[in-house]
Amino acid sequence: MSLIKCPECNKEISDTSNTCIHCGYKLKEISNLSRNKKILILSVISILIILLFIIIKNVNKGELPYCYDNDYFYKQMRDEIYDEYWQYDFIDIEYCDSRLLNGELDAWCHFKYKKNKDNNYVESDFSKTFYCSHSQ
Repeated sequence: MSLIKCPECNKEISDTSNTCIHCGYKLKEISNLSRNKKILILSVISILIILLFIIIKNVNKGELPYCYDNDYFYKQMRDEIYDEYWQYDFIDIEYCDSRLLNGELDAWCHFKYKKNKDNNYVESDFSKTFYCSHSQ
């Protein structure tokens, strides 16, 4: 229990009083209004929390590719190899393979490329770890 000021006479009264003991001002309407504001604020906060949870769940759902989508991982590997070796005339990806362990997909590709115009190839390997989901 604490003391508040009466809105009418500005004297201190108990916060649990329905009327001011000094001037008779009815405080019940004010307490109902503040209770309604509290309910409204709590309702809005609850709705925002639920919306935030739904958004986060849907965002995370789209981030992880399906672990067994070989085309997706091959395309990612191919694009990264081409991005890194773009300056060379010819790139030939000979094979790619992967190993799945605890939600991580370790993928690697063996490829060759022409480093200069004398038609000699340089062989190289490229590897990357992907995080993936077991469910589609």
